[in-house]
Formats: sequence, C-alpha cells, structure tokens
Amino acid sequence: MRAVRYIEDSLSEQIDLDSVCGQAHLSKFYFSRIFQAMVGETVFDYVRKRRLAEIAHRLVTTAESITDLALQYGYESQQSMTKAFRRQYGLTPGAYRRAGTDRYFFHRARLSRETIVDLHRDFSLRAHVFHLPAMRLVGLRKSMPITDPAPVERTREMFRRRAAELDSIRRFRGVFEVTLMRREQLVTYSPQDYFDGFIGYAVDDSAPPLPDWEEMHIPESRHLTFHYTGADSIDRLSALYRYIFSSGLALRRERLANRDFFHYYRAAASSMLFFLPIA
Repeated sequence: MRAVRYIEDSLSEQIDLDSVCGQAHLSKFYFSRIFQAMVGETVFDYVRKRRLAEIAHRLVTTAESITDLALQYGYESQQSMTKAFRRQYGLTPGAYRRAGTDRYFFHRARLSRETIVDLHRDFSLRAHVFHLPAMRLVGLRKSMPITDPAPVERTREMFRRRAAELDSIRRFRGVFEVTLMRREQLVTYSPQDYFDGFIGYAVDDSAPPLPDWEEMHIPESRHLTFHYTGADSIDRLSALYRYIFSSGLALRRERLANRDFFHYYRAAASSMLFFLPIA
C-alpha cells in the first residue's frame, strides 16, 4: 500500500524499482511477486498504464499540449508517447482528446489491509484440473456496473426470492454465477464499465423450458478450480479474480480457453469454488 502511494505521488518523476521496493522494505524479487498478485500488473506495467491514464485524463480536462504532457510524464518525445498511448487505448492522443471520453482510464489500485490479509489466509492457490460435465443453467441474466455492488446484490436477492420455483429440477444445492467478461477487464476496468452476469441453478436436462427464466449451457469442458474459504467472499469477487489471474495462474502451464468463467457457492457464500476454462 505504501508502494502504491509512492508510485501515485511520483508519476511525473523518475521511478525505479529499488525506490518502490524500498517503500515495502522487501527484496525486488519478493516484492515484485507480491505486487503483481495484489494489483494484477507488474510494477512497470502499472506505472506505464497509470501515467498514460493521467495523460488521458488531462487530455479531456485541460488544454495542455500533447508535447508538454509527454515530457511531463517521462517520455522522450511526443512521438514515443503517442506510440505507447495508441497501443494502450487504440487511439492517438489527439483523437482521444477530440472524443472527450474518460471511459478508458486505468485507475489507481484498490487495496485494503483486510483484503490482502484475507487473500493470503483464506485463498488456496493450489489449483486442480476438473472435468466438468455439460450443464444446463437456469436463472437470471443482467447487465451490471463493475464497481457498484448494489445492482449485483439486487439481482441475487431477486433470484433468491424466486429460486423455490426451480427446486424440483435443480441438480446441486449451490448457486452458479457466471461472469461474462474478458480477463483484462478485471484488471483494467473503468468505473463506467458494465458486465453481463448470470446467476442460477444447474437443472435437469429433461426439464421443459421455463417461462420468465433465462437459460445458458456450459459445454463439457476442463477447468482449473481454486478454492476460497473466507467470509464475505461475494463482496470481494473482483479482488479474488484478480488474485487468481495474476498469481494463481503464474506457475500453471495450462492455456486458458476463450469461454466464460464462473464461481459456485452455497447459500452462506463462506466457501467458494472458482472455475477457469482451459483448452
């Protein structure tokens, strides 16, 4: 947390790894691993993206020249900054300024002491390969903002109120929540972003179609599973997924498949299984 504050206060200055690690009093090797696990980026990728985000913010909120912004944030020239900016945002700085949008900002890392402690205490990074049979899910599908938990919880409450309608055809006792989101969105999301989420039960294949319910099908597939046993797991989904993607997959050889990932929990949500599809 001190290192993140140091980086944020020094974005317009030269930042070297020794100085960042010195904030945490850890070796470069050990600190780099912890930083990536907690933030979801290497130190230098985080610095680069945050600098570009500050440039993007100033492009749409000030009249500062592109050259001045490039030099202020450590680029040797406007051309070198433009190349990095276009690679990050898909637009030149001039086109970004004309569009006048802040949608693509890469925001400061959200960390708390409680989240860091709980991740290390309650999360197992021992992944297991699980062969999942084909499943038919029935439930609710909603488009929800990434950083506002209220609509997500309302959708869960809506499902809980109606879930008894599915009791006679459900296959398992727990709830499946499918995140219809690209991996990179979990790390680089903007507060304005939305994602499609599905919450429901696995049901018998022989059950007839049900009116007023959404359905989705998960094919027979292989998944990496990670287990979390801490309290308030639902409230920490973004942090848990970032931890999996940045640290849990670091030593794995499997290649993630281009399919939806999801988690499974019982009613109390104090124990949760995460499923990441692999090829």
